[in-house]
Amino acid sequence: MKWSYGVTTVNHRFSGRDLLETLSSLKNAGFDAPRLFVDGSPSIVDRSTARIEKIGCYGNWLLALVELFLREPNADRYAIFQDDIRAVWHLREYLESVPYPDKGYLSLYTKVWDQPDKLAEGGMFGTPSDVKPHTYGFYPSEQCGRSALGLVFNREAVLLLLTQRRTYERIADPVLGHRHIDGACINAFKSLGWTEYVHNPSLLQHADVPSTLGHDDHEPCVSFPGEDWDAMQLLKVESR
Repeated sequence: MKWSYGVTTVNHRFSGRDLLETLSSLKNAGFDAPRLFVDGSPSIVDRSTARIEKIGCYGNWLLALVELFLREPNADRYAIFQDDIRAVWHLREYLESVPYPDKGYLSLYTKVWDQPDKLAEGGMFGTPSDVKPHTYGFYPSEQCGRSALGLVFNREAVLLLLTQRRTYERIADPVLGHRHIDGACINAFKSLGWTEYVHNPSLLQHADVPSTLGHDDHEPCVSFPGEDWDAMQLLKVESR
């Protein structure tokens, strides 16, 4: 499967420990060579795009998605990660082994309020209202756009997002224009009848560092099993 993926970051993290730990975790997860999108930095290294003049969090994320598509217009999957995450082991291999939802996209970090105690039987793409115990996999979130720590799209989803007026009108909002990437995505996709899917257990964890925007709205996810936990174990559970 062909991927195009990257990590958005800012100048003060570009050479710091927090970003290095994120990149190390992503390598462990199978994403070993991401393109870095550095907002506000004159530094350029291999596989990086540096924006000398800052454009803001959402602007950097959106331009990152455009560039990932332009560099690999025929990729099967596109993913953008933020610079303050930890990931489960073999995440990429697992994502390549499970079906991608029709008219949907994947959020790899699962907020507490999107984490029901029980999910639909069969795991993949079930609904929280049809619950059975001990089920794992992807299912619809509350459709509020809770996080953009790690988002995965197929080619059709990228093309839809990048051709929606809502995607760009967001920038003009004086309050939300350069933040809440997750809200911008969910609003654009909901208008098209598309669905955001999250996962049990959470496949990402928010690292214990201040956010790029200076606030902390990513509390630790209780279902994250750890960086050394092999996501491929889920295939054995789902096949029962």
